[in-house]
Amino acid sequence: MFKRIKLSIKLISAFTIVALVTLAVGFAGWRGVTKTLEVNENISFIEKVAKEVLKREIDHLNWARKVGEFQRNENMTELGVEKDPHKCAFGKWYYSDAKKQAEEAISEIAPLLKQVEEPHKKLHESAQQLEVMLKKGKEFRPEAIAFYQEKTVTCLRNVQKILGEINPKAEQHIIDSKKDATMMRLLQNGS
Repeated sequence: MFKRIKLSIKLISAFTIVALVTLAVGFAGWRGVTKTLEVNENISFIEKVAKEVLKREIDHLNWARKVGEFQRNENMTELGVEKDPHKCAFGKWYYSDAKKQAEEAISEIAPLLKQVEEPHKKLHESAQQLEVMLKKGKEFRPEAIAFYQEKTVTCLRNVQKILGEINPKAEQHIIDSKKDATMMRLLQNGS
């Protein structure tokens, strides 16, 4: 009977050890999959932010092109563009929770986003001022053209420069996240 108890204890112990190893391997796999999903979601969000910023760069180029149409149309006194920096597509994104989430996900872009606010505001203000000049009459067109070239185009360049610095930072963040995820997988698989 003593030998039988020992054998049953050995079997139970062996089964318990196998069950614990299986649980540990399963938990490690589950944890790895969960971490991979988190990393992929983060990368997807960062890519979405980069696309959003790129779209807004293009929007502002189109906006400036539309503002500049007055140079070819002497009868134009209204620009037909959004002059409120809070209401353009970038402004709607900038003053929303989406921007805050972007800054949390990619901390490196927070200073750039803060830096773009004033030039963006001045860009839209320049359209307001330009429209006032155009409404004064055709004799003020040379002044309006000079203002557009000096003020509006300069403001646009400033906005574009800052927005252009955001995507490389987002892309570097994606590369770093992928490297970190790869290292984590290697460490998990090596243990």
